[in-house]
Amino acid sequence: MALVERNPPTGFREDSNSDDNDSVFKKERNADLGRGSPNDAVINAKFRHFARRYIVNQLRKKGFEDVASKHDTASDTAEPENGSQHLLHHLAGNLAEERERQFEDILSRLGLTDDNLSETYSVIVQEMFIDGVNWGRILAFLVFSGALAVHCAREGMENRVGDVISWTQNDVERTVSRWVVEQGGWRAFVDHFDAGTWTIDSPQCILAGILLILAGGFYLLKKLF
Repeated sequence: MALVERNPPTGFREDSNSDDNDSVFKKERNADLGRGSPNDAVINAKFRHFARRYIVNQLRKKGFEDVASKHDTASDTAEPENGSQHLLHHLAGNLAEERERQFEDILSRLGLTDDNLSETYSVIVQEMFIDGVNWGRILAFLVFSGALAVHCAREGMENRVGDVISWTQNDVERTVSRWVVEQGGWRAFVDHFDAGTWTIDSPQCILAGILLILAGGFYLLKKLF
């Protein structure tokens, strides 16, 4: 498998009460998601901004304030999240929190270093989107990037957190944003995770997929290295 070298370049809690979940999704669907047809450049810019904000917030949640502040920007704190961004942040944050230990265990077993970090990221993300893009994989992608940035900060590779953010933003532009536009924009994300699909496309299923992808990446990397 050819590896592509990359240039370094709080919300709601889910519970089992369906009425409560209905109110969550109604609130997000009715929020200001933007008007008119989705625009490639606008969606790309907003998602790049959101990806940075999500990773920075994950670093802060885990106690790495100094690292987070180096990668924060004025716009990250000044611009409020719209409805779809808030829902995405809520879902990704909850998934990361619920399986933090499993993520850290798998990332630790990968034996990440300055020398193999880029290759590792490439293998995992290529595996994640090998069969195309969907909303669950976008969530998985964000959770993985946040977990990887936190792992770097925890393991003395703070200097690579900026690389993880840049790679994530580049893959947003290369892989994710165009697909989101084709679905009709971020309003389609809110519609996908409405009360009707929540029980089918559950967080537990997404989590299982994320962990399988990471485990698969671990297997591939062990074969390559």
